[in-house]
Amino acid sequence: MSENGRTDAMAMVLAALSTSQQARGEVGRILPEECLPEYVRDTYRALLSASTEQDVARAWMGMPTGLGEAVTRAMDELYLPAAISKAKWLRDHWRETAIREELEATRRDKGRVTPADLEAALEKYPDAPDGDDGPEGVEELAGRVLDLIDQRGGQWTRCGIESVDRRTWGMRPGDVWVVAGRPNHGKSQLAYYITHNLLRQDKRVLVFTLEMPAHQVMMRLLGIEAGVEIADVVTGHKGPEWEQQAISHFGRAVSEVSGHWDERLTILEGSQRYSSIAAAVARYEPDVWVVDQVGLVTADGDNRAQALSGLVYSLKGLAGDTGTTAVLVHQLSRSIEHRSKSVWRPLMSDLKDSGGVEEVADHILCIVREYLVSEDPSERSISTVYQVKNRLTGQVGMVTVAYESGGRFREMVAKGHEDEPF
Repeated sequence: MSENGRTDAMAMVLAALSTSQQARGEVGRILPEECLPEYVRDTYRALLSASTEQDVARAWMGMPTGLGEAVTRAMDELYLPAAISKAKWLRDHWRETAIREELEATRRDKGRVTPADLEAALEKYPDAPDGDDGPEGVEELAGRVLDLIDQRGGQWTRCGIESVDRRTWGMRPGDVWVVAGRPNHGKSQLAYYITHNLLRQDKRVLVFTLEMPAHQVMMRLLGIEAGVEIADVVTGHKGPEWEQQAISHFGRAVSEVSGHWDERLTILEGSQRYSSIAAAVARYEPDVWVVDQVGLVTADGDNRAQALSGLVYSLKGLAGDTGTTAVLVHQLSRSIEHRSKSVWRPLMSDLKDSGGVEEVADHILCIVREYLVSEDPSERSISTVYQVKNRLTGQVGMVTVAYESGGRFREMVAKGHEDEPF
């Protein structure tokens, strides 16, 4: 390994040691100091024994200059998510918000956060200040409720299905939304329809696609924008005249959104762990992030259900800590297929490995493609969206939507298809 490569590798190790007590314990067990160059051993020992952020900062003081610069670069990728995670012990306390805002402001100004910055923030907010040593009072909380009511929907972030927005009062920071369905029923398409609506509201959206390549996600979003079914263009079975018109619509859509979306949309593909999701959310600072599908995220646990439960609890914490909204695409279990076709309404317990998912989610939408249930050709383009959980208002219900060209969903307001409660 070259000298630069060795320095960068050591920098990543020391950066990891700087981020958490757990990392120090894990690395200390598998990497004896005898394996390290002489010049880094003092810093390594100091970090292993560190129990506070002040200890970490003091360890940094003795680090050789060249190595210190390399570790600082490595911290760009590792530190902010870890700093947010460290602040979880301050949850529901005023210091969490104050320290997190301080670190985020530092990262915006300097481009990164170091242990010294965290030490400075901890020293700046050592104890609750006079007059602010408890939870918000009734007057303050009531004022926040009145502010919410006064918005009257004007400031809501809308998912695009009007009846769902009306029941949920829009998508709010810290919320976790779950979009679920059986394979081929349209759960991913519904999630990307919501994504498209968010982009039209100038929201920043980060998409983690674990099922399909990034260009296929973009194909779906552009199809929604253009109102054109891309598959029909590719196969050409509708004739040259229709194809020419469709390509024209598609090209116009690309030119209209390319610059706008370039600033607001990020699509990351491939396998993900929670740590990489947290790092990407910290790096790209989205308003909303979409995971398609959450069941494919790599998670540790004794069994799949436990691993998934632990993962969604972490994702809920990430949404709350960063003030973002999470949209998790998830599968319904196949048990729903064994029911009578007349009782195909999904339940929360139908979520695959459902325990943690149904507990953590603030809102759960389940989509059923009616033709796949009834086999009635007249319902080929009709789906029903069931809202089976609504943490905010408790209102649940169902709405029938028509799948239109390009992947748009249009609510059907006709006899037998009204938005209705269960």
